[in-house]
Amino acid sequence: MTPALRLSNIATGFGGVPVLRDISFDLHAGELTVLAGENGAGKSTLMKIVTGQLKADAGEVVVAGSPLVQADPQAARRLGVGIVPQELARTPTWRSTRTSSSAGNCAPASAPWTAAR
Repeated sequence: MTPALRLSNIATGFGGVPVLRDISFDLHAGELTVLAGENGAGKSTLMKIVTGQLKADAGEVVVAGSPLVQADPQAARRLGVGIVPQELARTPTWRSTRTSSSAGNCAPASAPWTAAR
């Protein structure tokens, strides 16, 4: 089965300081995955790479079998990649279901989970 998201050998740093080194994993449809770590561990940096906001120094991001052009947020959105920010102050009147589904609004209409929403 093709992974929904595959990260292979992702590495990046800032000002010569390594932040992410050799990050590789697959995520499959229907799985629940948590990205946890202390402040400064690189969680936000990794998510910026996955969503096309930041180019990794090395490695590859593949979404549903299609390589993601790094540092291209529109390409990531076209492939159905989205993120729900942890700061919800911008939408204080939204219910949790609307907030959690907001990232799904970037997914292509043909995405398998669209029908299940």
